[in-house]
Amino acid sequence: MIGEPSGGLESVDTDHGPVASAGGPGAWLKAREYRPLWHAAAVILIVGFACLLFYQHFNHPGMLLHADMTFPLTLDRITGEVTNTWLEYGGFNIVQFIQNSPWILSFILLAKVFGLSTSRYLLVMFVTTFSLAGISMYALAYSTMRTIKPLERAKYGLFLGSFLAAIVYMYNPFSLFNLWPFMMYPAYALMPFIIMLLRKTYREPKMRYIVGLALLVSVCSTHPTGMTWVWIAITAYTIYYLVVKKFAWRSILASAKVFLSTLVLYVLINAAWVVPYLGAKAVGKPLVPAYGPFLTQGSLDGLSQSCTISNNLRLVSGFGQFKVQGSTGIINTTLSFALPILAILCLVLIGKRVGRNGTVLFLGAVSVISIVVATGSSFILRQPYSYLVLRAPGSASFGWIFRSPNRFLFIVPMFYGLLIGVLVAWLLGNAPRSRRRPDRDGEVEEQVG
Repeated sequence: MIGEPSGGLESVDTDHGPVASAGGPGAWLKAREYRPLWHAAAVILIVGFACLLFYQHFNHPGMLLHADMTFPLTLDRITGEVTNTWLEYGGFNIVQFIQNSPWILSFILLAKVFGLSTSRYLLVMFVTTFSLAGISMYALAYSTMRTIKPLERAKYGLFLGSFLAAIVYMYNPFSLFNLWPFMMYPAYALMPFIIMLLRKTYREPKMRYIVGLALLVSVCSTHPTGMTWVWIAITAYTIYYLVVKKFAWRSILASAKVFLSTLVLYVLINAAWVVPYLGAKAVGKPLVPAYGPFLTQGSLDGLSQSCTISNNLRLVSGFGQFKVQGSTGIINTTLSFALPILAILCLVLIGKRVGRNGTVLFLGAVSVISIVVATGSSFILRQPYSYLVLRAPGSASFGWIFRSPNRFLFIVPMFYGLLIGVLVAWLLGNAPRSRRRPDRDGEVEEQVG
């Protein structure tokens, strides 16, 4: 039977009752083997690594700017973009600005409280969001690796492996390439948290978890692409859950409760942009970017040209990625194979036992599918992909979102990071001590439900 992951960090047994509290903080920490301190140290290091990407901005004035990543020059103008339903600066549709509002206004409030300039506001928002990607991946990796039996003795390896998984998730090419169109990045940053909450909610389909999932997904929907990512993840996990449960009647009811309740709550929470979007669609005036109607087979082929299987495996596909001098040299090209090779090495060394882990199995299955789908119109899916983007019913409204097929790779960095973290934890915890009782054949490390 296929195993399914247990819950997130909350599943770790920390119930030591009054014994732990009687001795004060020291006894409390000792009873938990100082895990809180290790977690705190990991978070601090992750934030430090996030700052490295922006080190030049700490001592030099100026605003963070890039193509598709421009902001107004004042905080009031930035606030006005997301709090008004009409803009006097041209024919922008305001749906995406409303989607941005939870993320933008949260940092605006922080900037107002601490008197930050616009440039400092942007720096704080970027560093925090980039850090969240690492922190969420650390949480997912640690909570998953604790359930993998070959890692039972990897006490400190769990922390180091989870930390390395976080760094891989932050600094892989897909992450860095998608940071500059910033408003789609919050969905990527919080995706590991979404996976953790999904497995918790499907194991215990309680309303408080469903509400939390709908809120988290709403916060992530800062961009049409990011919104698509989170709903692809939810749909994929629902299908995975049903397959694992062999479409048993109780599993169908549970999945319907989770999926449909989350969807209804999501629509209600986001009514401020869902209603005008659906209204525009109903009257035949879909709210799409100005370039939407000009998306043709030729432009789709051009955007898919670099999306080969090899490039997708290395997370380097897409347009405009390699414009930095030297980035396509022999050394950098060779190093770009490190992530898939290390992930495969993990599967070769401990693949059978790791493969029974529900989270690894889910991420692996979705990653394989996405690597193929992300070839777009350049490979075996040319006809169905072109039909989806250009000619399918409703494609005039959503086709432009899928114009860049490489963006389907959003799950793959999570899979690579987790496997590389598992590999490091296994090497640290087991390589020096190779005498272990083998697991029983067919034993399931995690159970669904």
